[in-house]
Amino acid sequence: MNSDVILLQPKTGILDRLGERLPLGLLFVASLLDSRGYNVKIIDQRIEKNWKKILLKSLKNNPICVGIACITGPQIRYALEISQFVKKNSDVPVIWGGIHPTMLPEQTLKNENIDIVVCGEGEVTFFELVQFLEKNKSPGGLKGIFYKKGGKIKKNQKRGFLDLNELPDMPYHLINLKRYSAPKFSDNGRSLSFMSSRGCPFKCGFCYNNFFNKSMWRGFTVDKTIERLNHLLDHNVKSVYFVDDNICGNFKHFKGIVDEMIKEKIDISWGVQGIRMDSVSKMGFGFLRKIVKSGCKELDIGIESMSPRILSIIDKNLRIQDVEKVSKKLAGFPITVKYNFLVGLPTQKMHEIKFDINYALGIVKNNKNSYVLFNVYTPFPETPMFDLSIKCGFKPPDTLENWSRLVGPEWVLNHPSWLSKNEAEFINNLSFVFSFANKNIKSRITKPLQKFLFDVYYPIAKTRLEHKFYKFLIEKKIVIKLNRMIK
Repeated sequence: MNSDVILLQPKTGILDRLGERLPLGLLFVASLLDSRGYNVKIIDQRIEKNWKKILLKSLKNNPICVGIACITGPQIRYALEISQFVKKNSDVPVIWGGIHPTMLPEQTLKNENIDIVVCGEGEVTFFELVQFLEKNKSPGGLKGIFYKKGGKIKKNQKRGFLDLNELPDMPYHLINLKRYSAPKFSDNGRSLSFMSSRGCPFKCGFCYNNFFNKSMWRGFTVDKTIERLNHLLDHNVKSVYFVDDNICGNFKHFKGIVDEMIKEKIDISWGVQGIRMDSVSKMGFGFLRKIVKSGCKELDIGIESMSPRILSIIDKNLRIQDVEKVSKKLAGFPITVKYNFLVGLPTQKMHEIKFDINYALGIVKNNKNSYVLFNVYTPFPETPMFDLSIKCGFKPPDTLENWSRLVGPEWVLNHPSWLSKNEAEFINNLSFVFSFANKNIKSRITKPLQKFLFDVYYPIAKTRLEHKFYKFLIEKKIVIKLNRMIK
């Protein structure tokens, strides 16, 4: 069968070593095309070692276009590799979508290997664009895109948000589900990612949601969520990882999902990627017992900092008393709790970081089911803190290639910022040690070899944590090298 449209998922770099998550963005985009009769080919560079051979074969069928999803960071490098390969072997239009091209569409289009950028939600825009290209029509009147014409970059009108409930079911038949994974909360069956909503009503200064989702939360109805969830469970899935930006963006909605899961006796274990501290603080003991009954195994909560000054700068809108209240409350339930802190923020002082470390160690000590990660802040374009980052010394990359070099927590070691060399090394080491220092983290790793590597380094990381010694991480280079070798 010939492919009318090719969609590609680039590698993401170090995150791929945790396991290949479902390419949800591409599946959402493909859903509308597939339901309207287009033949869609999804190629995932993360799992297809022979992706070039597969892509070349598909290009020979003269598809309408090639679409590539991309976020800020190392994924850009892999997306560019794909784009260059397409251009070298065909005249097929290359279209980029996703967070990074939406944030910087004009800079993205300056690259000669990219023809069109789809901004924001891509389902309807990309579908209409395919129809335009199929008929050789100029996309001049199409909302939601930037494109090139006569050597110049053209900007079309913005497109509003779509109604999520009008989207077709996910076309899981377009991929091999057995090749994907997510944090596993059950010993039985497969674990995969699932999304019940988009966006978040809060305005945290480091988050892309402010621009991409206009600080709005939108969800599938409770009934539609359960329907889509059951559609996924039909594929022998026993664990579900909710990857919503904020699953409690509407508490009534979240409560409705939990109630329906219990009512319909849906037999799954589940965890969430994003939930706020203030949302959990509203949960009484009765409701917490409910979510446990429904299968909840893990909550991922963002604290970011215990410094009121830092919380004000990042506009976190977090009450310190809620942190203490929630950590004590959750200690009595069989729920693994992941607490996230941010380090390396503009104007953040070392004494504030060390206070957060001590507080984090206290949380872990008081709740055996909890663990903490220290994530290194990265200045992303169009986020509220981006200008402050520049003011403090960050130099924004001026090309896609340079943006691709902002690689995870290590970006601070090789890119100009407000951090001294010693500070950059400290927070990078801190992030590394905490990533290995608690057994609960292991559940998030889905690849056997990476689990083995975790077990090897865990005792060392735990010892470092107990003695608060984050210098001279000779073993870090060994772990990173081994990790790359087994990838």
